[in-house]
Amino acid sequence: QKGFRERFEVYDDRLKTSPRGYAKDHPMIDVLRLKSFIAMSSLSKAQVQNADLVTTINRLVKKSRPWMEFLCEALGHPY
Repeated sequence: QKGFRERFEVYDDRLKTSPRGYAKDHPMIDVLRLKSFIAMSSLSKAQVQNADLVTTINRLVKKSRPWMEFLCEALGHPY
């Protein structure tokens, strides 16, 4: 989603080769090689020191909800 992409940067850790049991030409090999999904949003010193820090963090958590719902659903965990 646009709001998520505007505030978060996604980092991932990938296997160097295809995981055991999967062909190297599997149509979803790029996704299957992922070991982690990390989304980070940087805050400036001024933002951290601002009286509205809790509001800022609350906004970020709301924007990250679709990401968290997706990951939880993929793992079969409730959000």
